[in-house]
Amino acid sequence: MTNDKTKNKPKWYQGGQWKELEQGDLLPACPILTPPENLSQILATAEAGKSVEIQSSIGYANLIVTTQTCDLQNEGKGETVLLCAYTDASKYTRNQQIDVSKGKRVAQYMLDRCDLSGLKFEHQIVDFRAVYSLPIPFVLEFAKNLGRRVRVRSPYKENFSKAFGDYFSRVALPRNISELPKEVVPK
Repeated sequence: MTNDKTKNKPKWYQGGQWKELEQGDLLPACPILTPPENLSQILATAEAGKSVEIQSSIGYANLIVTTQTCDLQNEGKGETVLLCAYTDASKYTRNQQIDVSKGKRVAQYMLDRCDLSGLKFEHQIVDFRAVYSLPIPFVLEFAKNLGRRVRVRSPYKENFSKAFGDYFSRVALPRNISELPKEVVPK
């Protein structure tokens, strides 16, 4: 049963099998390479300008595409796709969830729950600090192998994009204004 608040609200998601990537595509359990913890030590002892072989592990993360759709669809604009990790909101406290949903935590973004048949999930929190860059051909192949998947729809896709952009474009400036006079007389 829907209430008046959700009755005319646009749907957050669409499900489908797409050959292309778009901003807002969700890629659950996407493989990511994790460098060894001692990478700094390995590089410090390596000869400058020489290749170094390392052992890395493959981890998995739920990722959402953050690269602009136009950049993904125009050939030659890039070889990689930028993605951010997301996780179940239930891993956060209720107060943290509320703060994220109200935009009070600029490094995080709340995704609504998904009720699409066969693709259901609860609220998710995107972490703009957990950023990955993966080759486009790899991500396309992974997405294809997922079969039916979830994509954030407009206007929520644009809202997500703005939140991501706001996080990375913020400027931390000092607030060193001198003390105002006790009494101000208008001129």
